[in-house]
Amino acid sequence: MKNKKYIIKNKTVSSRSAVLFFIFIIIFSTIIAKLAYLQLYSKNKYSVEQFKDSVSYTPLEAKRGSIFDRNGNTLAKSISVYNGYFSTLDYNRYKKSNGKIKDTETKKLDKIFDILQLNKEEIFEKADQYNNLLIKKGITEEQNATIKSKNSLIVSVNSNKEVYFSVLEYDKFKLYSQKAKETEEKKLDEIFSVLELDKKKVFDRADRGTNFKIKKSISPELAKEIKDINSSIISVEIEQSRNYLDGTLAPFVVGHANENGGQSGIENFLNDTLSGTNGSKRVIRENLNKSVEDVIEAKDGKDLYLTIDSTIQKYVAEYGQKYFEEEKPIKMSVIVSDVTNGDIIAMDSFPKYDNNNPTVPLDNNAIKEFENLDEKEKLKKIFSMWRNPAVSDVYEPGSVFKLITASSSLEEKTDTLDSTFFCNGFIRDIPGVTLRCFNWQNPHGKETFTEALDNSCNPAFVQMVRHLGKEKFYRYINGFGFGNKTGINLPGESNGKIPKSLSDIGAAELATMSYGHGISVTPIQMIMAANAVVNGGYLLEPQINVKNVEKDSDNKIKIKENEAIVKNQIISKETSDKMRVLMEHGVTDGIVNKVYSNNVRIGGKSGTTIKAVNGKYDDKKTVASLYIAFPIENPKYSILIVFDEPKANSGGTSVCAPLAKKLAEEIAEYKQLTKINDNNGIVRKTKVPDVRGLTLEYATELLKGQYLNYSIDSSASPKSIVTRQSEDPEKSLVEGSTVKLTVSDDEDTKLRVVDFSKMNYQQAIDVANKMGYKYKTSGGKGKFVSSNKEIGSYISKDEEIVLTFED
Repeated sequence: MKNKKYIIKNKTVSSRSAVLFFIFIIIFSTIIAKLAYLQLYSKNKYSVEQFKDSVSYTPLEAKRGSIFDRNGNTLAKSISVYNGYFSTLDYNRYKKSNGKIKDTETKKLDKIFDILQLNKEEIFEKADQYNNLLIKKGITEEQNATIKSKNSLIVSVNSNKEVYFSVLEYDKFKLYSQKAKETEEKKLDEIFSVLELDKKKVFDRADRGTNFKIKKSISPELAKEIKDINSSIISVEIEQSRNYLDGTLAPFVVGHANENGGQSGIENFLNDTLSGTNGSKRVIRENLNKSVEDVIEAKDGKDLYLTIDSTIQKYVAEYGQKYFEEEKPIKMSVIVSDVTNGDIIAMDSFPKYDNNNPTVPLDNNAIKEFENLDEKEKLKKIFSMWRNPAVSDVYEPGSVFKLITASSSLEEKTDTLDSTFFCNGFIRDIPGVTLRCFNWQNPHGKETFTEALDNSCNPAFVQMVRHLGKEKFYRYINGFGFGNKTGINLPGESNGKIPKSLSDIGAAELATMSYGHGISVTPIQMIMAANAVVNGGYLLEPQINVKNVEKDSDNKIKIKENEAIVKNQIISKETSDKMRVLMEHGVTDGIVNKVYSNNVRIGGKSGTTIKAVNGKYDDKKTVASLYIAFPIENPKYSILIVFDEPKANSGGTSVCAPLAKKLAEEIAEYKQLTKINDNNGIVRKTKVPDVRGLTLEYATELLKGQYLNYSIDSSASPKSIVTRQSEDPEKSLVEGSTVKLTVSDDEDTKLRVVDFSKMNYQQAIDVANKMGYKYKTSGGKGKFVSSNKEIGSYISKDEEIVLTFED
């Protein structure tokens, strides 16, 4: 019996154990299931809550690629600098800590803030704000209701209807389970759609890390001192800072970059190539003194080699600045190109800015004006400074465009070199429109094709384009690339403006377009089209970066010449050959004679355009331009210069020729191009002007204009009066000859009344001031009409001369 009872008791114990075990299994399973649920579906509420206080992110910048010129000279590079970062994660932990740990960290922070000369309270305030990004202000009631209805943990709205994005919640979101992430992302998509915000841009901003920069460019000595303090909140990271070896050398081409990437120029256009891919450093911290790092290395950007030649670019910068200051236009652009392959050898615009300090104007007067602007206007001014007029701004090209009309006519054989035209000063056969030649007061009369281009005669080109017809002319305008971007690798390129269709070209439009009015082009369009006129007829794509860069066996960079990218052949080589002869003739015997050089053979065409202001042409505002190619017998280089509103209101030749000639001669010497006198024995002569009775200031200007030197037999001032000259007026002398002048400062010496007949108001006033006349004006401010003193007569210094002008 005892044995039987014992057996029953064991069975009872076993049954109870089984029940307890079963209950334990149920409870354990429930806990496991709950934990699994929490892990899978409530990760954002529990598991990440601890994680958010233990992980921080710091971006690791990729080293930005360097930029070199075509000869391997450095234009831009990234240099290593020490930057100070503040960790919001560790700052949040610091605020929650107490006792000795907090006291120790406080002492460390105080030391660092003292070293960096930073305000601790301001940094702490910024850290508190940094956890929430303001992404939208002033939302509507409907937007507000939508956001609140989504109940997002990441996006919230305050009482002022400001929308904030939580960086900390976003960090947690990245660790959500797939299902939870999809649910939250759907909410975010709807919210960003309602707010009309780019979700990717907001995410990118949040991804920059929970650490923010508090100090740039810390010295290596201070960086070591800070590292030795070993703060958990403030760290020093080695990063890249963009440095331009000469910030004013080709700033519009090179552009500039900051921590957000390329902002202008090639830095902006090829930003992806230069920037590489950033990495990141994740710090998992158990407490203020213990952490583990997880690093994703950055991938550095690629180097770029530009077609720019730094030596030629420096010529453009130096001489361009000189003539910009003399002529005082509102802006000016210069482009030097290789006509054989479309390479841009130099490109500059004035006024310019410094890439190393891109938010401050260079000119002192401009700085004062800039400082008085409000923030919105300052930003507008900054973007205006970065704008590259050579590719972004449009202008009416004027008579430089006659190269297009002339070459098109020769190609179509609607006119030949034997054709003749007649200029009576005007075109009056268009109802309601009168067009005139710039020399309307002294018409050209009968002209050959060569003379029409030499004289830059508007009526002759109107006749020429009529022979060609608007259908063919319009086809050539398009064929030379006008109305379309050239495809240059620079940001902000404009299309220019041409008539949309043939129906938009009436008789007046056809006539004015023949000489470059009523059509708008960019400087880069104009130089590439003109290059096609002289290079055999090929319209090329302009190239700003070298495509073929290799390393030799010694690991040295070897740069290969770019191959031409041909868009089309718009005229034949035969026509191009004829145009080169015509363009050189324009320099040796025509209106572009001031660009003639004894050092290199040049062909060219100048242009002067009256600007349109509020839909009407204002003859007091002009654009002066000049295109040249050299050596013209086998062109290699071309130059286009555009002055927008030069002070003298003068033509393209007088304003642009001195700069163009200087640049051509410098480039020819630098590149050892063939010199004329060494091979052809050409000697150019000029006529001596009559400078008797003129002030020395004005007399020397006329002599220089005829490429003559001068000497004075005594001391003199600019207002000394020339009484004798060693060479008779109109005598032919070899250019570079010297004319000896005799001057007088006697008060009784009389002044000669100069010929104002071909001058406008501003030109006449400039001459009157140089002559030291006592004068007054009457009428308007147009062309000169008459004076109360006879031209060529002599007047005393006290006599008043009255100059009358058209309204």
